[in-house]
Amino acid sequence: MVVGDISKSLIPSNKFDLPSYCIANKFISGKAILKRSSCVDFLKFCFQRFNAGVWSSRTKRNLDGVLNIAMGDMKSQLLFCWDQSHCSTTGFYTVENNVKPLMLKKLVKLWDKDDPKSSLGEDRVQ
Repeated sequence: MVVGDISKSLIPSNKFDLPSYCIANKFISGKAILKRSSCVDFLKFCFQRFNAGVWSSRTKRNLDGVLNIAMGDMKSQLLFCWDQSHCSTTGFYTVENNVKPLMLKKLVKLWDKDDPKSSLGEDRVQ
């Protein structure tokens, strides 16, 4: 299984300081969304060889928009797609933004069969 977070690796987003040679694929919540040129090839590689899922600390609305840009029709191949509702809060805030909560992704949730919201089970979580 491959579990990825799309931020900065496949789909970087930038609120400020967008280089003049970069053209955003789209703007979501005031951030420029930039799809890396190798994104589609990498996703095809992963889907051919692994069960793949996405776990992001983004809100569902923001995550859906970014995944539509990154994956298009391939999004339906995800084993699961988890947003920040599956993350744990720390009570702290990020260094860059003192109102943005610092979230943790506890990997044990991927296999927790006692929590139907967390366990993958046999069904895809979309």
